[in-house]
Amino acid sequence: MLTNFACVKNLAVLDMRLTYIIISNDQDLKKELEKKFLEFPMILENASKNSNIKIQDRLLDAKPDFIFIDLDNSGIDDLYLNINEWIQFLNKRPTLIALSERKKYAYQAIKNNFSDFLLKPISNFDLQKCLFKLNYHPKKASEKLCLSSHSDYQFIELQDIVYLQADNNTTDFYLKKGERVTSFRTLKNFESLLPKEFFRIHKSYIVNSTFISRINFGKSRISLKRGEVDISLPISNKYKINVKSYKDSLFDSHNFLLVAN
Repeated sequence: MLTNFACVKNLAVLDMRLTYIIISNDQDLKKELEKKFLEFPMILENASKNSNIKIQDRLLDAKPDFIFIDLDNSGIDDLYLNINEWIQFLNKRPTLIALSERKKYAYQAIKNNFSDFLLKPISNFDLQKCLFKLNYHPKKASEKLCLSSHSDYQFIELQDIVYLQADNNTTDFYLKKGERVTSFRTLKNFESLLPKEFFRIHKSYIVNSTFISRINFGKSRISLKRGEVDISLPISNKYKINVKSYKDSLFDSHNFLLVAN
């Protein structure tokens, strides 16, 4: 069986006013980092105004550029799974930076979409080097997906993907011009890799919100425009929250005319 990996081409820029959130139950660590940030030539602002609300709600409210996560004392169950799920609803994917006393955690963090790893206790030099590197060479918005098997590379424009469908241990990509491309990776592998326009609606489907033409919560169905054809897909109860979050963000943007029938 062919084994595929996904690689993403990137593009964009950060301005010099950056915001951050520190996720840790270690108050001394948080105070130490906040003090260090005040000494930086770039403007770093604490984006978290209310530490009493749930972490996922703080992230959605603050929309930080950087998230520093204390792997030793984060207070988050299933950390890697949950953090990648929460940030998919942000307009811009934040940069994740892992903090730990244990070097062995570095590989797992980078493997789970963290951009850097800092060993505690954190020196001023290591912290500044990390931030300047990420500031001037940021991880940017995805443009292409590359499916590779051995020496064969297939490139897909992300804007051409209408939806993804799980088929046992493979994933089918349905493109806007009618093509279907198969990857020998599970749907779960793509859930955290794809940008915010993509979200899961069912154990078998991830959709590109750009192509959504209708949402029927009563029938638990979502419709996508694929060329001249309307594709109707099921919404499961487990992932209905994702669809509601998309609908709410659309209403908040006021980027349409609302007419009640």
